[in-house]
Amino acid sequence: FGVSPAPPPQEQHISLPCRSPIADRQKRMDFTLKEMDSTTTQAPIPVTPEKQQEEVLFAYHENYTSDWYSELQDEEMTLYSYRGKEIKRAPKREYYIPDQEPPTYVWGQQIKNRPGGEEFTGLPMPDWMVMLKDKINMDFHVEVNHAIIIKYSDGALHHAPPHKDKIPDGTDFFVLSFGTPRKFQLGTTIVGTPKTIRDIYWEEYLSSGSLLRVTSKANKELFHAVPKDPNWHGKPRYSLIFRTIW
Repeated sequence: FGVSPAPPPQEQHISLPCRSPIADRQKRMDFTLKEMDSTTTQAPIPVTPEKQQEEVLFAYHENYTSDWYSELQDEEMTLYSYRGKEIKRAPKREYYIPDQEPPTYVWGQQIKNRPGGEEFTGLPMPDWMVMLKDKINMDFHVEVNHAIIIKYSDGALHHAPPHKDKIPDGTDFFVLSFGTPRKFQLGTTIVGTPKTIRDIYWEEYLSSGSLLRVTSKANKELFHAVPKDPNWHGKPRYSLIFRTIW
């Protein structure tokens, strides 16, 4: 596909919660609910060996995979409809496992845009995306079967307002980032119009090639967002999100 494939799984195999040394070239931060205090915005504390038995809330991994930017550029995004209007803030495309029935993930799109609808635009995952799906399933012991690409090319227009994903209970979602980093936020309270996160629990400019795992518990406890950033410039940022949809 014009780029080297991702490193062999055994080189970056990850077990959660962290129970083994981490490679020097990989930055990893695991956080638990016990570090969260909705009255403060102080940075969360990384999990220590003494806390390994606690439930991990989320985990951020830098350098999780190699560069798939050119493959992402080959994918064509589309604008989905919500209440009769195109959602211009987030050009995207959804994908399903080849030769399998497309699962129905509902995020607010109209029924006609869902699997079986007359304007469903989902596509089978290309080979490189299947490789990433298989790597995540092996590394995290999950069974992701659905993916969405979101393209952020305009800091003032393209964004994700604070929300919680409508995913099956007990499942996590995984955010792979490629291109010029955009800020990702997790927080406990949303305010204002348009909505923003007031009490920031954690935020980070997600580096290209990184992976953020947001657990089911984190999705219940925290809102997440990619806020507007008029001062952002650079190569378009692609967010590739894998989920398990039943």
